[in-house]
Amino acid sequence: MDDKGKTTGGNTRLAFTDFLYTYLVDKGIRTFRDDDDLRIGEEIGPELIQAIKDSKISIPIFSKGYAFSKWCLREVAEMVECRHKAMGRMIWPIFYDVEPSDVRHQKGIYQEAFQQHMEHFKEETVKAWKEALSEVGKLKGWELKKLNNGHQGKLVKMVVEEVLSVLKKNYTFVTKNFVGSDHHVEITMAISNVDSTDIQIVGIHGKDGSNSSTIAKTAEKLKTPNPSHCEGLISTSDFSTLTTPERLNPEGRISVERLLNISDLGMIKEIKLGECSNLVEVDGFRGLKSLERLYMSRCISLERLADISDLGMLKEIWLGGCSNLVEIGGFMGLISLERLDLSRCISLVRLPAVSDLGKLKELWLGECFKLVGIGSLRGLECLEILDMSRCKSLEKLPDVSDLGMLKELCLDECSKLDEVKGFIGLKSLEILHMSRCICLKRLPDVSGLGMLKELRLNECSMLAEVGGFKGLKSLVILHMSRCKSLKRLPDVSDLGMLEELRLDDCLNVAEVGGFSGLKSLVILHMSRCICLKKLPDVSGLEMLKELRLDDCSNLVEVGGLSGLKSLVILHMSRCKSLNGLPDVSDLGMLKELKLDDCLKLVEVGGFRGLKSLEILHMSWCICLKKLPDVLGLEMLKELRLDDCSNLVEVGGRSGLKSLLILHMSRCKSLDKLPDVSDLGMLKELKLDDCSKLVEVGGFRGLKSLEILHMSRCICLQKLPDVSGLEMLKELRLDDCSNLVEVGGLSGLKSLLILHMSRCKSLQRLPDVSDMGKLEQLRLDDCSKLVEVGGFRGLKSLEILHMLGCICLKKLPDVSGLEMLKN
Repeated sequence: MDDKGKTTGGNTRLAFTDFLYTYLVDKGIRTFRDDDDLRIGEEIGPELIQAIKDSKISIPIFSKGYAFSKWCLREVAEMVECRHKAMGRMIWPIFYDVEPSDVRHQKGIYQEAFQQHMEHFKEETVKAWKEALSEVGKLKGWELKKLNNGHQGKLVKMVVEEVLSVLKKNYTFVTKNFVGSDHHVEITMAISNVDSTDIQIVGIHGKDGSNSSTIAKTAEKLKTPNPSHCEGLISTSDFSTLTTPERLNPEGRISVERLLNISDLGMIKEIKLGECSNLVEVDGFRGLKSLERLYMSRCISLERLADISDLGMLKEIWLGGCSNLVEIGGFMGLISLERLDLSRCISLVRLPAVSDLGKLKELWLGECFKLVGIGSLRGLECLEILDMSRCKSLEKLPDVSDLGMLKELCLDECSKLDEVKGFIGLKSLEILHMSRCICLKRLPDVSGLGMLKELRLNECSMLAEVGGFKGLKSLVILHMSRCKSLKRLPDVSDLGMLEELRLDDCLNVAEVGGFSGLKSLVILHMSRCICLKKLPDVSGLEMLKELRLDDCSNLVEVGGLSGLKSLVILHMSRCKSLNGLPDVSDLGMLKELKLDDCLKLVEVGGFRGLKSLEILHMSWCICLKKLPDVLGLEMLKELRLDDCSNLVEVGGRSGLKSLLILHMSRCKSLDKLPDVSDLGMLKELKLDDCSKLVEVGGFRGLKSLEILHMSRCICLQKLPDVSGLEMLKELRLDDCSNLVEVGGLSGLKSLLILHMSRCKSLQRLPDVSDMGKLEQLRLDDCSKLVEVGGFRGLKSLEILHMLGCICLKKLPDVSGLEMLKN
């Protein structure tokens, strides 16, 4: 593998990342950085993808701006995918100015970023990004603020030293000694600077019991025996003469099967065996009295971990992803252990007793699919993180009420968990995640969790009862979407710090307690609450920015909208019982108003003060006859009124200087379109199936128009002159059966598509020979067409259809149509 590292980091690049990059390069390490010119369009460029694939180590640098960058998120997702596909690939995160839990759970500033991404990217894309961050946020890395008082220079030095320990290649020599007639022994060494403190053994091994002690003597002064570049290493047999090593690092060596007699490394502090995918045996942990860190993640062939109970100095055990691990020796005696990671040990059924681990701070058991029990948690007085998410065989959770220091409790997707004992003693708990616990029927009283900031109960489909929320003075996030058995939400009016309340798809919720005290609420989502008839007064929600009530099909009233001075997004599409919208003219910050498919909506209050409105969607409002005056909506970019079949009037169109999209297709009562000639920014105008439309104001000023669709406007006889539409690319006039004239076609120099099939009153097509970019010309069934202007200059024309033009006697010369295919 090439000595490559990769660094990414959003808005930190100009300072910290540049420093790290330069230092790595100065040390001779091939380092790749995600410069902007490696990105192509909306995707990561192939050179950058290849760089990620080729990198043995990727170093994402998580800053406050990281999650706002789609590029950074795509790159970290690519890193995780490469880590899953190829053994030996490592991700070492640096948490620059954010907490690991912010990355892991997408909290705080990361949560804000993903709220934006949900508006612009597909759900599966955003989900993949979140999963990537969740995985990387659990990995061992560096947290700047906890290292050397935030001293960046010292952190860079630490990172580079760690990279060098994995990547550094030395000048090598190879010696082959064949012992006996069957040539069973091969010894490969790489040694440089024997007297240096950073000497590495890239590989020492002997087969069938052959003696490698002679070679070991050469390395008596080694600090880091490092077989990480010995591609053929199968086993080790003798470390007895290595009296001073502090680290053993064969990490990522797929070929390693056995590490024997490591008990001889009495002074060793760190053993890295991560991603040794063929490793089946490690013998001799007893005697490693100084060992502090044991990394064995993703050793997928390992079935049994030898007894480690004597390792009194051990602080960290990493066994995540050891998918065949079924047996672990006891943890008794590990009095210094602070972190135990057994996540993704999918074959593990039972966990040895952990109650004696008095200093344990983090216990990671996520995705231990077969784990049925973990025994008592009493005694874990220092535990801060307990992650048991996706333990799909777990039915009961031990009593956690004694865990007074616990900050995070994650039980997402414990699909058999039907009972949770009380949370009374969890005075420090900040995060409680129990989403998709589909057998859980009742949540214990949480009112005593005064420090709780996040409560996520999404998709607890059997949850019918939730105790009161009073006392949750610190709660910031409450998510209970898709709790389909829940009928009533307890009063939340005391949650003064609450910023997010999500209750989407709570199909049986008919009653919601008051919102009066939610002074900090920013997001309120209650879409698809189909039994909800009335929403409590929202006028006091001064900080509210998003209100989503789509598909609340029985909702008839929303009180207090006029008081939402900070509201940015109001979505109420498919509220099919709503017959009136209160006056929203005071919502000066509102950018999006969506009321599509409100079938009974007959009246809308004025839009006069909506100075920030950019998007107005009211399609399929079939009872709406008149749209309030839109004059003054200077920021409006999208106006969609499709299928408003009774709409006869749209007032005040002039003044929409920012309008890009105007869609009014299938407005079957509309007989006149006001003058749109001053909409200089308009790019799309769609008026298909306006079957009573007889008059259209001029197009003179539409300098930006690219798409004009007016098919099936069966009463339209004449189209205004289109010669000034210099940017027009598509003109569709199919089935305009009374259209007799289209003026100014010859001026459409940018036109790509011209469709006028079944224009049965059209007798003549003007000369189109100047349309050098035209690719499609369709004139099928123009039954009165007798004359067509020349095709001489149509160098780009690929499709020409004129079937059923029964009056046409002569076709212009087509010999110059070099690109014609059909």
